[in-house]
Amino acid sequence: MLKPARAVVVVSTVLAAFVETYFATQYHPYVFWTAVTGFIALLATGERVRRVALPALLAAAYVMPAVFIASNEAKQADFGLDMVWVLPLLGLALSNGSLEWSLPRTWARPLIWWSALVAVVWPIVFLRETDFSLGVLAMERVSNTSRGGSPWEIGQNITYFVTLHNAGILAVDAFCRWYSVDRIGLFRDVLRPLLIAAALAALVSFYQGFVDLSFLNQGFWTYMLRAPGTLGDPNKLGSVVSFWTVGAVAFAMRVRRPWSLVMSACAIGAGMVAVWVCGSRTGLAAVGISLAIAALEGTRYWWRNRSTLGMAGSRVGMMAAGAVLLLAVVVGILQGATTHTIVQRGTLGYVPFIGDRTIANSANELLWERFGYGLAAIEMIKEHPISGIGPGMFHWLVIDYGRDAGYSGDRLLVSDNAQNWFR
Repeated sequence: MLKPARAVVVVSTVLAAFVETYFATQYHPYVFWTAVTGFIALLATGERVRRVALPALLAAAYVMPAVFIASNEAKQADFGLDMVWVLPLLGLALSNGSLEWSLPRTWARPLIWWSALVAVVWPIVFLRETDFSLGVLAMERVSNTSRGGSPWEIGQNITYFVTLHNAGILAVDAFCRWYSVDRIGLFRDVLRPLLIAAALAALVSFYQGFVDLSFLNQGFWTYMLRAPGTLGDPNKLGSVVSFWTVGAVAFAMRVRRPWSLVMSACAIGAGMVAVWVCGSRTGLAAVGISLAIAALEGTRYWWRNRSTLGMAGSRVGMMAAGAVLLLAVVVGILQGATTHTIVQRGTLGYVPFIGDRTIANSANELLWERFGYGLAAIEMIKEHPISGIGPGMFHWLVIDYGRDAGYSGDRLLVSDNAQNWFR
C-alpha cells in the first residue's frame, strides 16, 4: 500500500502546488514562470545540482518575504508567493522519480497516511467551495461564509496549506534519502543555510527594533510596534528564533573552542533579543523552555561524567556565570528597543498566580479557549467529528463557528488560526 500511497501523494501535491502558484501569482506572472521553470529544471537535474540548489532554496524560506516587501510599493508580504521557492523545492525532492518512501520507520506510517489523507481530501473540499462548478471560481461576490471571500480566495487558501503539508513531508522524505548516512552533508546543505538565514532574520529584527521599525516591515506590524525580521510576520520570526536559538547551540558543538562558546553565547543573546522585539509570547516561552532543558541536560551530562571530565566542573561554573552576565547585558540592551514588548502585550496578565489567576484557569484560557479560537474549533469538531471542515478552511469558518461558541457583537472573532488547525 505504501507505493500507491506515495503515487497519490505526489500527483495530488504537484497539482495543489501548481494550482496555488497559478492562483497566487495572477498579478505576478514573473513569479509564476520562475516557480514553474525552477520546478521543471530541478525535477530533471536534481541530483546534479542539489549541493547548490538546496541551500539556496532553504535559505529562501526565511528571506523571500522581505524580498517581496522590498519590491512591493504597498510593503505587503503575499505569502502565496512563497511558491517561488516551494515549487522548485518540490521538484528537487521528487527528482529521483522513485515510489519508495525513505522516512524513518518510526515516523513513516503516521506521516504517510497524514499526507495521503490530505492528498485525497483537498480536491473534494476545493470543489465543494465552488458547488462542484469551477465556473464559479472567478465570481467575487459568491461566498459560503459570513466573512466573505470568493471561491478563488478560498481555493487559494486550501491549496496553500495542502502544499505546505505535503511538500514539507516529501521534502523531509528526500532529506532522509539523501542524508541518512551523510551527516556532514546534512549539516552543510540543510542546517547551515537555515542557520545563516535565521541569523540574518534576527539581525534585521535588531535593526527594526532599535533603528527603523518600518524597514522591510508591513504597515500593520509597524503600527503594532512588532519586528518581523526578514519573515514578514513577527509570529513566524518567533517560531524560527525559538527553534534556532538552541539549534545554533547544538550546531556550535561541531565548532572548535573557543569559537563554539562564542557562537553559543551569540545565539542565546540574539535569540532573546529577537524574540523580545518581535513580541511573540509563544516564542519567548519556547526559547525559555528550550534553554532550560538544554541547561538541565548539560548539567546531567557533566554530573554523569564528572570523574572523567577533569576541569570541566570549573568550566561549567564559568559558563553559568557567563550566562548570567549575558542575561544582564541583554536586559540592558532591550531597554533601548522601540517595539511593543512582551510585557506591554499583557504577558504578565497570563502568568499563573498574578492577580486572580490560577495555573488551571491560565492554562485553560491560553491553551484550551485560546481567546475564543479554541472554543470555535471545538464547535467545528462537535458538528463534524469525523470529517472535519477541510484543510485550509479554519480562517474562513472561524467567525461563524465563533458565534456558535458565544463570540458575537463586540466579541466577534477575526479571521485567524491561533494554533487550532490540528485540534
